[in-house]
Amino acid sequence: MTHALRMLRMPLFAAVALLALAAGCSKDDTPTTPPSNNTVTEKMRPTVFVHGFLEAADAFTPMAQLFALNGYAQNQLHQFDFEGCISGTQADVAKMTDQFKAFAASVKAQTGSDRIDIVAHGIGAQAVQQWLVKHGGTDVAAHVIFLGGQFDASQTLNGSLTPSPCKYLTLRSDGKDATQAGDAAKGTLQGADNRTIAGADHQQLLASNDVFSAVYTFCTGADPTVKSLPASMNLQAYTLRFRVITAFDNTPVSGATVVFRRIKKGTAERQVTGVPRVATSDAQGYVALTDTVNPYFDIEISVGASGYHDMHIFRQSWRANSQNERLRVLPKTGGSAYVQAIVQGFTLGSTHALAWVFSPYRAIYNNRDRLTLESYDGATPPDYYDYKKVELATTQTAPAAGVSAQGSNTVHMFVFDVGADKTDGAGSAPAAALNTYGVNSYDAFMNATNVSLNYSKITFNAKTLALLNFKSQGSNPNNGGISILQFDYSE
Repeated sequence: MTHALRMLRMPLFAAVALLALAAGCSKDDTPTTPPSNNTVTEKMRPTVFVHGFLEAADAFTPMAQLFALNGYAQNQLHQFDFEGCISGTQADVAKMTDQFKAFAASVKAQTGSDRIDIVAHGIGAQAVQQWLVKHGGTDVAAHVIFLGGQFDASQTLNGSLTPSPCKYLTLRSDGKDATQAGDAAKGTLQGADNRTIAGADHQQLLASNDVFSAVYTFCTGADPTVKSLPASMNLQAYTLRFRVITAFDNTPVSGATVVFRRIKKGTAERQVTGVPRVATSDAQGYVALTDTVNPYFDIEISVGASGYHDMHIFRQSWRANSQNERLRVLPKTGGSAYVQAIVQGFTLGSTHALAWVFSPYRAIYNNRDRLTLESYDGATPPDYYDYKKVELATTQTAPAAGVSAQGSNTVHMFVFDVGADKTDGAGSAPAAALNTYGVNSYDAFMNATNVSLNYSKITFNAKTLALLNFKSQGSNPNNGGISILQFDYSE
């Protein structure tokens, strides 16, 4: 078993005893002296969100949106990508720590604040932990919140994983977080405010409304007014900022052509009225857009860049302004060994589509969630009623025995015709990289040869997205590449 999988599976260590907190750090105030009137607004500090393994800055999009809806200014909310921090198949925590240290220093300098608040998820907690104990982080942080944190018991300051004078909160699942191996007690820290969130899995700790309320109240001392994101509103215009990044490595991709289109719900039919909006990513991969919601349509975002597979991202409309959307592209060659192994595990072909099903905010669990594919089987005369149904969230979606004990913690599901035989197989692809922590695959045929029925539908519980069945072999702007179905659950 690789060191990465051992690390991701290992029990989370309970912390050693905490020394007494420094005098003056009370339960309702931060290490610095609060203003005399002590209002919530005056306690809204710059907040840095730190993502975990196989994630990017958009992991915290719902939480950042809710912070903004409750009074935080956009320049107080700081999300960033750990770039190129996968070594082999594991997260390079030392490199993550260096990147976080530089980013935290830049936030403090830009804002002029004496201290900042930090919210970290998964293995991002270890980077924050090393920053606290090795790089003077206790002189910078006020509140530190770990969501499903993975801790390193060897990194302590004065014998403590919660060094003073900062205040600490841990939020854990009550057993649905696969990194805990079902033990809600793992990962708690002596000296911290340790809580569990009922029924949440590892990804829901990023976007649960209960998690947001707990984090907001811990940082500000008051309950939020807006506790959940509103539904998409017809004709509501949202300001959006995207970044094109290499999938999993999170390195920015400059000069990418990004095309925004509306598509009809349920069929992914591109709308011909109006000209599709086209933009080019800048030197850091960024693209800006203002989008007006229409309830009859979903969104397709096509991304093309030299050396990368064309990507077609299908998703629902936005529900609030967002400054940290990410557009993931897969390299044809290059990238980390981990990314190379994933790409090389695909079977590409001119007859079938390849879909990447992805929800940043809810893991796909066997015996809890339903993931269903509806697609034209190609074996009968063309007719919608010849669409087949394939259940993707079954016991067969779990990794092969011995690959990983965390098979139920599926975040990324790749669906394609593994044998290129135009039939559905019995389950996963025979590739370890596609059946490991957080990543699974399923052998299912999505016919990419029939123009009149050139779409499939995938339903994740009660939500459905349609994708165009682009040929996965070869690449051109209108009929080639890989589709991402991004389900944006908030709960």
